[in-house]
Amino acid sequence: MRQIDKVIIFDNFGLAKVMFDFNEHKLIVDEVLLSGFLSAIDGLSQSIFQGQSSYFIIDNGNQKISLFKNRNIVLAAISNESLIDFKDQMHSLLQYFEEKYDITQDEVFDNEFYEEFRIKLIRILFFLPIAQDWIPVLKNDMPKLPWFQQQFPLMEKINGKKEIQNFENYSIEIKEEIFEILNYAFFEDILTFKNIIESKDYIVGSEKLQNLLLGKSDEYKILKNQFFNFNLLNICKDVQNYSRILDLQSKFGDNVINVIEELYNLGYITLVGDEIRKLLNAVDLIEDLIIAFQKVGRKGKIIPEIKFFVEEFDEPEIISRFQFDKNQISLNKENLFDISNQFQSTKKSVDLWLHFGELLLDKFYLSYEKKLNNIFQDSILNKYLSCLHREDMAILDPFLSKLEASCFDE
Repeated sequence: MRQIDKVIIFDNFGLAKVMFDFNEHKLIVDEVLLSGFLSAIDGLSQSIFQGQSSYFIIDNGNQKISLFKNRNIVLAAISNESLIDFKDQMHSLLQYFEEKYDITQDEVFDNEFYEEFRIKLIRILFFLPIAQDWIPVLKNDMPKLPWFQQQFPLMEKINGKKEIQNFENYSIEIKEEIFEILNYAFFEDILTFKNIIESKDYIVGSEKLQNLLLGKSDEYKILKNQFFNFNLLNICKDVQNYSRILDLQSKFGDNVINVIEELYNLGYITLVGDEIRKLLNAVDLIEDLIIAFQKVGRKGKIIPEIKFFVEEFDEPEIISRFQFDKNQISLNKENLFDISNQFQSTKKSVDLWLHFGELLLDKFYLSYEKKLNNIFQDSILNKYLSCLHREDMAILDPFLSKLEASCFDE
């Protein structure tokens, strides 16, 4: 799980203009490393600005320093993972910083002076996939709440009953501005949301989930009593990794969504963002295709054939995901998003998986078409037509249309 500790803005002379500390996320920073980095940045500044690349990664094992440069400033982020997938957003963010603040001033301002920048930074680094039909609910016992209400008039519109899209003066044009403030308030633990979990969504366990997986903590006992009709430990084990809520409902029953909502509200799981969800949809679709082929073919024949096909495809991102034994083929989705970014952008990864699926369909469909049609219709087409967000459907539709045409091709 990505953990971000500090973000520092430097000018082109190596002077730190501001540092944001996010260490509540419990990444333990090597203070010797940090001190050495701060000392070295003065000497590094000229080579950084003279270099052609707009981003750099300093790898120190468990700690990474991601550097993003603009015309006159550099943003350095210390985290446990490379933040290279944020390079486009960081470029826009640094442009905003240079337009908003006079970096030629020698005076050092406190962090409140850069509050508007911090809001946008949190929206990028701690992104929450907010939707306009979510209902924000204030946490009235939080000490920071009065300050938020004073700074952001939007807080006065939150009554715990009204959807965001029904706020006075809400419009598509200012939607992202509203989402930024709500994302910021959520990050600062000022509010939570109702009606945010859908069967179409993916979730993944947070670091805090480890407290439940032991099955002995007081927190676990309270939740186990609250949801005595469910096998709470098995649910927790499943949501350690990326899980689609619809699949959890198929396994544990429709009402498991109540358990998921409570785990989310208590911070044990997080909603997966748009980019990861798109990639997961593509990979899960190919996995369902593989499962369908295994159902209709003899294991001793179909598994070796698919294994040979995968190896011939010769794409490391694809091959590294497949696990074969004599009885089944499975896909390992652990760290899927992080590893995909070692190879290429998320969009290219999605396109690669769907292209692989099309080739797989072309290779094996004709051998099993009569047996496959009903499985494709029930297990893939009907499933994905009902479980995709609108923007995800636009991405998967060409492949699903090809699959549908195969089923009804006379």
